[in-house]
Formats: sequence, C-alpha cells, structure tokens
Amino acid sequence: MQAYLAILRYDVVQLAYSWLLRIWTALLVLAALFFVAVAASQEEKASETLAVYVALILAPVSALAIAVVGGTSVSGESAIASDSILARSVTRTEYVAAKVTSRLATAVVVLAAVMAPFSHLILRYSSEPDTSTAGVISGSLMVISVLLSVLAVAIALSTLLHNSYFAALIALAASALLGGALYVVGLSWLSGWGVLTDLAATFRGETTAWRAGVVLATYGLVCTLGVTAAFTVFRRRDL
Repeated sequence: MQAYLAILRYDVVQLAYSWLLRIWTALLVLAALFFVAVAASQEEKASETLAVYVALILAPVSALAIAVVGGTSVSGESAIASDSILARSVTRTEYVAAKVTSRLATAVVVLAAVMAPFSHLILRYSSEPDTSTAGVISGSLMVISVLLSVLAVAIALSTLLHNSYFAALIALAASALLGGALYVVGLSWLSGWGVLTDLAATFRGETTAWRAGVVLATYGLVCTLGVTAAFTVFRRRDL
C-alpha cells in the first residue's frame, strides 16, 4: 500500500506540473470565458451555448489530451517501472493501480472543475436559462464517461505498446470505430457523436433517465474493460 500511495502521489504531482495539463486546462478555461461573454451579450439559450462549447471545445480538446495522458501512463516511464519492479520495491499491480487511479482522477477533476463553474456562469448570465439542474448533471456525466472510456483504452494500450503517442492515436481511432459500429447497428444515439449532438436537449432535461443510464453503463463498461486489460497485460508483459 505504501508503494502504491508513493507512486500515486508522484504521478499526480508530475501531471499537475506538466505542460500538457496546463495547456489543456488553459484552453478549456479561456474558451469557457469567451462563451460566457457571448452568452451575456447575445440572446442565446443556455442549453445551446453549453452544448456548443462541449461539442466544439471541451470534448475534442479533452479527448486529445486524455488520449496522450493515458498513452504515456506506462510506456512513457517503462524504464523506471522496470527498475522499480525488478528491485521488488513495488509490485506490478501496485504500479498499474497507481497509474490508473492518478490518470482517471486527474481527468475527472479537470473536467468537473471546468464544467461546474462554466455551467453556473452560463445559467447566471444567459438571457434564456432554459436548462435544468438534473439535465446539466446528466449531460456532464455522459460526456465525462465517454472521455474516460478513451482514457481507459489508452492506458491499456500503454501497457502493450512502447510508443506512447501511437497508443494515444489508436485509442482515439478505437473510439471513432466504436461510434461507427454503433451507428451501423442503429444505435447512433449511443455513440460519442450521438451524445454530443443531443446535448442541448439533454441539458434541457429532455433526455430520459433510461437513455442516460444506458450511455453511462455502456461507457462505464468500456472503461472497466480497458482498466482490466491494463492490469492483465502489464502482469504478463516482459520487463
């Protein structure tokens, strides 16, 4: 447990001071401030402003950043991991668990820290605050679940591939392929793109609880499978 906590603390600090996290957060915050200013000066509906921001800024920027964060989780420090494990100062399970925890927690904190105040400001300054609290929470959770599924897949690929950025690209491609497969079988509303295109209605509270639950369960399952694959592959890989 001590080794797990030490690696977790180290990785969180490394992420907090990384240029990737700073650029990612800065882009989201600056864009959010711009959208708040537009909502305050123009007659825009709060639900549509929130939806456009998430679909055009938060989702694509975060997907790219999260893929890199996940892709560099293990392969980016393969030499350090090998030395630590071979020296028996940490087990494989503790190492992967700390990496998974730090990356998932960092992504959730960044996304929640941007979405919560942005939603509040949009509702306060928008000329037409047509959103519901339950709808905003539901829509935010759905978007976060989609993004976390990308992160989980990237972490799994990071334990398998030595090239961090190749792992990130494959994770993004896999997410796109999943969306395409869901579209082909007639479940376009369940794809990441479907979630984004219906966000305005979701923020207004028009999306049913059943539909939101299916989206959360589906991407929660993808996230679980990705994390499980990361543990399984890393336990068996040669150092």
